[in-house]
Amino acid sequence: NQNRAVGEWFQANDPTALALVPDAPAWMYINGRPSLVLTSDSLETNLQLAHRYGANYLLLYPRQAPASFTPLYEHKGAPGFTFVTTIGEIQLYRLDTP
Repeated sequence: NQNRAVGEWFQANDPTALALVPDAPAWMYINGRPSLVLTSDSLETNLQLAHRYGANYLLLYPRQAPASFTPLYEHKGAPGFTFVTTIGEIQLYRLDTP
């Protein structure tokens, strides 16, 4: 399961990280980790949300990504988002601090 693999990546690399994810209840069920829900708003709005509530990563699932995230997914980067790795189909980004 790629969600479990991402959870294992966090445990090994940044165990206290908080991520924006498309399905927070499923993320908690699979990995036992809290998260924030990714919104369908712009990249900038999600970055502001992350800064406000302390999230420092974003998990981007290609089949669940809002249209506003297409440039991030296709180019593996955007202002405020630094590509870290791909696990299965999930792209993992570190969110730059303000």
